[in-house]
Formats: sequence, C-alpha cells, structure tokens
Amino acid sequence: MPRVLACLDETPAQDGSCAYQAWVDQASFSDFLPTHEQANAVGVAFLGALVVVAFVKRAFKPQR
Repeated sequence: MPRVLACLDETPAQDGSCAYQAWVDQASFSDFLPTHEQANAVGVAFLGALVVVAFVKRAFKPQR
C-alpha cells in the first residue's frame, strides 16, 4: 500500500501549509477487488438470477 502525507489540521493555512502532518496508508484499486470465493458467490448469484428471469419470462409470455 502506498503511503501519502496527509494534513491533519481542521482548517489548513491559506498558503497550503499544515501544522500537523502524518503519513497514512492509501488503498489502491486492487485492495477493493473481491477474493476468489467472493467472485464465485457473486457469479453464481448472478447466473441464478438470469435463469429465474428467463424462466419467469418464458412462463408468463403468451404463446403465438
């Protein structure tokens, strides 16, 4: 995780300087990606929802 310097003042000075600063960890986009297990669960739920929608559409669609 990259570290960035953050200003901890409630109201920073007009010139952009800070009285209190700290190094904090900044999350990258890869930290928000799901794990393999989470991705599998979402995929199964999505596929199941598509199957249900297709079934309901076909069941309630009048035949020509």
